[in-house]
Amino acid sequence: MDIFQGDKNDEQVKGAEGHFNRGRMLGFKGHYPEAIEAYKKALEIDPFNTQARINLNFICYFNGIGIGDDRIRNVAKTGRLQKET
Repeated sequence: MDIFQGDKNDEQVKGAEGHFNRGRMLGFKGHYPEAIEAYKKALEIDPFNTQARINLNFICYFNGIGIGDDRIRNVAKTGRLQKET
């Protein structure tokens, strides 16, 4: 399987960039707990990885307030939180 599919386990992912990419793909698939762990591992290796920190905070915040998977993906694509109709 490809790292960009989010299917590699921790032993198969190398370095901060690998964990970051795994976190992104897991987040896009809606696997938020696994994405959070991948971002945390990226930050353990590279604490100055700003994008990993932003993505981690983003998932934790929106997952924590329970806005729902579809709205999280929409914010990830557009950068804006749309009001529900």
